Amino acid sequence: IYNAHLGTKVGTIANVGAWLADMSVAPDGSLLYVLDKTGPIVLVDLASATKIASWPLMLKSGESFPQTLLAIRVNGKNVVVTGNGKAYIDGNRFDALPPAFSSNWTLAATSDGRRLFVQNTGISPASVGAFDVDPSLFGAATRHATVKTKDRRTAFEYAITRGAIDADK
Repeated sequence: IYNAHLGTKVGTIANVGAWLADMSVAPDGSLLYVLDKTGPIVLVDLASATKIASWPLMLKSGESFPQTLLAIRVNGKNVVVTGNGKAYIDGNRFDALPPAFSSNWTLAATSDGRRLFVQNTGISPASVGAFDVDPSLFGAATRHATVKTKDRRTAFEYAITRGAIDADK
């Protein structure tokens, strides 16, 4: 652990994982989510600098291993979105985005977690997309009128892009 202002080492987090990849801090600053390339997402309590849990990725046959992850907060819940389009809440996995073309999506989100931006750097040319995060996916009973998920558009864009990629084999 380093002090970003001073550039000095101030601590160590032991036994996090075997082959660490990307990491992201929860929006409230309490947890660090670490992608371990041996399989799990590791949760570290930043107050005590200790590993508190690990969530298996539960990859299905043919799914690529995610190279990136991002912690966001939606409707009061921490959500970890991975670069292969999956998301995890309390260790439970679900599809957050259309199927990924690769596992190299770069992820960013608005501060309220309502809009997720992805850049697919695994194909050429790179593409950028913006997705409203539907709060009903996280147990909300209502969805604010400003949330537009554009499900048909997302399906169309995915289909034409997938077709172009398949045609260029």
